[in-house]
Amino acid sequence: MTTELQLFAALLAWRRDIDSVPLPEITLPAPGATPHSERKTA
Repeated sequence: MTTELQLFAALLAWRRDIDSVPLPEITLPAPGATPHSERKTA
């Protein structure tokens, strides 16, 4: 188990605890996908 995996799981649980949002909401653009959309806009 990598620390990143544990952090990711904790983050998911934290977000679900606060927003109570279903898993599908996680399909939102990831931080890595942001630069691409920004490049297209620019």
